[in-house]
Amino acid sequence: MLETALILVVGLTGSGRTTFINEASGSDLKVGGTLKPCTAKVTAAKPFELSDRRVILIDTPGLSSDTLTKISTDVKKLCVSQKQNLAGIIYLHRILAKHIDPTSTLNAQMLKLELNQTPIVIATTFWSKPGQKLSPTPDDIFGEGSNVNASVEKYEDSQESAHKIVSGIMRRSPPAETEIHGSSWCCH
Repeated sequence: MLETALILVVGLTGSGRTTFINEASGSDLKVGGTLKPCTAKVTAAKPFELSDRRVILIDTPGLSSDTLTKISTDVKKLCVSQKQNLAGIIYLHRILAKHIDPTSTLNAQMLKLELNQTPIVIATTFWSKPGQKLSPTPDDIFGEGSNVNASVEKYEDSQESAHKIVSGIMRRSPPAETEIHGSSWCCH
């Protein structure tokens, strides 16, 4: 039996979370297509195989101070039901910006407190759209000197690009039998 990797996909409303998940997993989750929220609850996409592991991507509502607690509670329940800890987190960030939205940074800092050293990839989205682009660093998102286990990757609207990002998380995640101490997103 293949080892399972549960990977949480988060970001602000309109960052492309569900589109990314559908592309990576071959799922057909509903996509909003506008800045109006479409994802209302934590949802596990259909599993797929990558790098000799069974991968389950977890879709979430857009991050905000109102949704973070609910997302945390629902992800814990999902981890318990799957008998798995999170292998990592993909934080999708819209690249079209004149500045880093302070709301995004605040929500990321709150998320950081929940995560401990869970591997994170900040996946930048919307590269194919015209406009000014601002590529963040982990310090831009999580605060200077945050010491978060994060890297930044460019998501290029393809399954190959999505799989590269997911593979990067799996390379940095601890083995399934290892308990991740300190993270309140774990089932142990």
